[in-house]
Amino acid sequence: MHGVKKDLNETVEEKAKKAAALANKISKYQKLLTRLKEKRENKEYDDEALKLTEALLSVNGECYTMWNFRCCTLLSKFDEDVVEGDTEEQSPSALKEAQIAREKKLLNRELNFTQRAITRNPKSYWCWNHREWATQRLSKLSACDWKQEIALCNKLLHYDARNFHCWNYRRYVVRNSSDITNEDELKFTTNLIEENFSNYSAWHQRSKLLPLIYTEREEYLAAISEELEIIKNAFYTMPNDSSAWFYHRWLINENPTKEIIEQELKGLEELMEILETDEEKKWPQLTMVFLLRHLNEQDPRVKDLLAQLTQVDPKRKAYYHSLQAQISQ
Repeated sequence: MHGVKKDLNETVEEKAKKAAALANKISKYQKLLTRLKEKRENKEYDDEALKLTEALLSVNGECYTMWNFRCCTLLSKFDEDVVEGDTEEQSPSALKEAQIAREKKLLNRELNFTQRAITRNPKSYWCWNHREWATQRLSKLSACDWKQEIALCNKLLHYDARNFHCWNYRRYVVRNSSDITNEDELKFTTNLIEENFSNYSAWHQRSKLLPLIYTEREEYLAAISEELEIIKNAFYTMPNDSSAWFYHRWLINENPTKEIIEQELKGLEELMEILETDEEKKWPQLTMVFLLRHLNEQDPRVKDLLAQLTQVDPKRKAYYHSLQAQISQ
């Protein structure tokens, strides 16, 4: 594992002890998996199935077959008749309410379980898929706490701001919640970017939010122009970080007018004057190539800039040569 130092002073006995412990874990896991496969084959959708799948998925959250088996078990549980006292004296509506209450209880248990699973493995597709399934069921019952889901995303993004599983889930939550607006999300990304200009995921999230917030063309173009001003802080603070430069490229493609491109070229020329190292100048130079090609493929400055980039960034010289070849055609 990354970041875990090997113990080079382990004795033979210690290594043997570790190997034995690992073999014991594997044996227990295989027995548990075999038992669950039998229950799945026999369609035994009972409390034991829930208990055993929880035990197995707590060890291996990537076993998607058992997530599916767990879903089938829960669906079967939802459809079971509720037996509480003398059911003959209860009205059909009362029995239905009891059944719904049980489903809510089971689904909230799933949220608790998946939260533990995601905390252990925050990049497991299957954990996130199962949580989404559970919240969809709760939402149909008007019982999903979307603010709780956003709070979970906030917590996980605090530890790993680039967890795309969490960002995708967050977008799903915002789409389904009436309490959380796209404007709120834009403010959230602003806070993240102010903490760290290198947060590529937060920049990307803005590109998803702006078209949703500004539906009128004029408002949208005005927002794009405002973003071009905001992003300059990142250029001057971290000129050698790619995150803001990729977002800048998206902004330009949204409204590639001659006026805007010339304005951006002037800004980059001013930036280049204060940058000291070749590494800092690399992204501004490449962006200038991108902008100049929008104006005129045959601009002689493009060739000069690509030649400089080839010297400054030799690892990507093939890419720069390919750009030059496209221009020469």
